[in-house]
Amino acid sequence: MNKKFTETGNGFFEVGQGKPLNQPYYFQNDAKKNLDIMNKQDSFSTLVVLPTGGGKTFTATSWLLTNAIDKKIKVLWIAHRQMLLDQALQGFDRNSLLTYLPNRSKYYYRIISGNHPKHDRVGDIEAKDDVIIASKDSLIRNMEALGDWLDGENELFLVIDEAHHSTAKSYRRIIDYIGSRIKSLKIIGLTATPIRTIKEEEGLLTNIFNDSIVNNIPVHDEHTLGICYEIGLSELIKKNYLAKPIPVEPKTDFQFEGTLGVDDLNTINRTGYLPPEIEKELAENATRNRMIMEHYLENKDKYGKTLIFAISRPQANQLNTLFEDEGIRVDFVISGDVEDVGRNTKRDNNKIINKFKNDELDVLINVNILSEGSDIPQIQTVFLTRPTISNILMTQMVGRA
Repeated sequence: MNKKFTETGNGFFEVGQGKPLNQPYYFQNDAKKNLDIMNKQDSFSTLVVLPTGGGKTFTATSWLLTNAIDKKIKVLWIAHRQMLLDQALQGFDRNSLLTYLPNRSKYYYRIISGNHPKHDRVGDIEAKDDVIIASKDSLIRNMEALGDWLDGENELFLVIDEAHHSTAKSYRRIIDYIGSRIKSLKIIGLTATPIRTIKEEEGLLTNIFNDSIVNNIPVHDEHTLGICYEIGLSELIKKNYLAKPIPVEPKTDFQFEGTLGVDDLNTINRTGYLPPEIEKELAENATRNRMIMEHYLENKDKYGKTLIFAISRPQANQLNTLFEDEGIRVDFVISGDVEDVGRNTKRDNNKIINKFKNDELDVLINVNILSEGSDIPQIQTVFLTRPTISNILMTQMVGRA
């Protein structure tokens, strides 16, 4: 495996002779067959919907290598988090094999974000780059440099990772800019959750993705959300491709001392989030946090490698101290803003997550950073200490194990 991406924000992958590390499952092959239909279209914008753990990155990168890179068609992959960028680059790296690239001996990549010391900046882009993997926030600050890379190109594949976020204005500005310069634009959105929790945003997704595959036939409908391929979580669990969650519900006996008005209840129902005063009281409740730690201690041999979803930094700090006092190998990571890429606190989130992956930690506590897009297959148990009524968020959190 080529490891240049760990040392620099650009380089090339040589095409290897070996067999792929992962053989595609039937549903991944079905998704790729549907994507093949895009090759016969002038332009196309569609979603690939696979549940958490279904291999969205593997499916997309292996297909793009054959249908874009091998044909010398450029690929732009954008996401809203640094972890997603690194994961995408690793996907290209692992699949840079003769199986997928029969006509290339090597191809050039560049990974771009704002604050990561090993990533490049938009101004570093060169015409020879075959694949650019970039944070949407970096691109939006210097789209002219991206324009130079697009000059002279008739066709481009644009991948939007965690595409349910693409309703943000920044994504739409990037899409519109590229669309004004590329005649044949093929957009692939990857998501496990195509419907946004906030009702006002559902129609915005349809404005971006409106091409579907129905009975092996491409269908364009501006009023219908375009999905190229979709398979549900329950089906993959039923067929034993994904683990069946085993719920455990310890009672914390937490009681909120205040009152909730109609507006509070409407906000909870609309967004899935609790009002700030309840979150604060819940997060900083010492009795509840100690019970969480004690429940883990009582079951640590059974639970194995455990990921804890916390509400806030104060709760993460408190839980971390409680676990440390019991001799548990633990640490925590926090996102400054769920929409930011590379915006960390003073803590080195990447280093801590890698310690967890490398079995140097038994428990990892996180706030707004690992609910989607993370790939840590060693996780056996998740603690949902942050409440939600959002089916999307619940599925994302549970799907980490």
